[in-house]
Amino acid sequence: MRKLNRNEKKEYEFGLETRLLNNRLGFDITYYNGLIQDQILDYTLPISMGSSSIVANVGTLRNKGWEFAITGTPIQHENFKWNTVLNFSMNKNIVEELPGGVSELLHKDYDGAAAQLVSKVGQPMGDIMVHPVATDANGNKIVQDNGLYQVDANSWIKAGNAMPKAVGGLTNTFTYKNFTLDALLDFRWGGHVMPTGINWMISRGLLEESLNNMDTEHGGLSYYIANGKGIATTGSTGPNGETVYHDGMLMSGVKADGSQNDNIISQAVYYNNTYNWGGPQYSNSRYELYVQKNNYIKMRELSIAYRLPKSVAQKLRAKNLQISAFGRNLFFIYRSIKDLDPEQMTGGSNWVDQVSNAGTSPATRTYGLMLRASF
Repeated sequence: MRKLNRNEKKEYEFGLETRLLNNRLGFDITYYNGLIQDQILDYTLPISMGSSSIVANVGTLRNKGWEFAITGTPIQHENFKWNTVLNFSMNKNIVEELPGGVSELLHKDYDGAAAQLVSKVGQPMGDIMVHPVATDANGNKIVQDNGLYQVDANSWIKAGNAMPKAVGGLTNTFTYKNFTLDALLDFRWGGHVMPTGINWMISRGLLEESLNNMDTEHGGLSYYIANGKGIATTGSTGPNGETVYHDGMLMSGVKADGSQNDNIISQAVYYNNTYNWGGPQYSNSRYELYVQKNNYIKMRELSIAYRLPKSVAQKLRAKNLQISAFGRNLFFIYRSIKDLDPEQMTGGSNWVDQVSNAGTSPATRTYGLMLRASF
């Protein structure tokens, strides 16, 4: 059994905390800069080693950033009070060293080397790497005989990074006599995810995006098929009476001989192949299209409570009685990925399991009633 060394953290920080206007406005600002040595992470192994990964001390990581908390009481009257708290943090990490002097660490491989989650020396943890479209010596994209782009199985490009730039929340509490309304907003800004489950739905024609180019009205090209090739036309039939279709797409690029691509394919062929499963050795999927920014502002929780009069509580031999109704995970004020709850990406407690949503369960919304009593 491999014994892990305890990681060491060296950090300095400074901050400012102040209260103004009779404590009705407060600021708490902190800057930190820390170095973690012998960082403990999952370390991917070749299958020939008998295990897909181990937990190991894998290098040196520097974290630096800011944390903010702003508290306020904008309104304070005898029967009505409004308290608010805004907190958010911005963190940037840099990998300074990896074990054995290597320059790159593989955290996770997705769908048969279709994409990988890696960390590189001198870069933030969690780069999402994918295979690009192959290009010729002049930089033109290469289109295969089937009318689809050729994916370069021998190259990797960075499509995004899993780490958010800022996270935080906004809490508002409104009190009127015996009533209290609490509203909690959460937000995340920056960072990318790869919702493969959503993209596989696109490949099956289950989402709105797969309606693009379905007909002339939606941008589809008109074409007929001759000798297995889609040929553009403005007529109602082909020259030999071929059926004309109106769901065509033409990939901009060159064929293997260097000539411009002129093979029109149906949008069904495009979506079924481009958003399918697997790396270049299995399919024509383009995982760089899967990677998306993961920004959102969510209504985390709403609750309304009523504190019963003391006379009622005393009859039940209680000091206080409060009845409340609440709802959690209610709706989004904004999200950059429209077809799922961004927190549905969570496939485990480890951050490396929070990039793809393949195999995760749907998000849930919760409602409830609560009775609180103190004696």
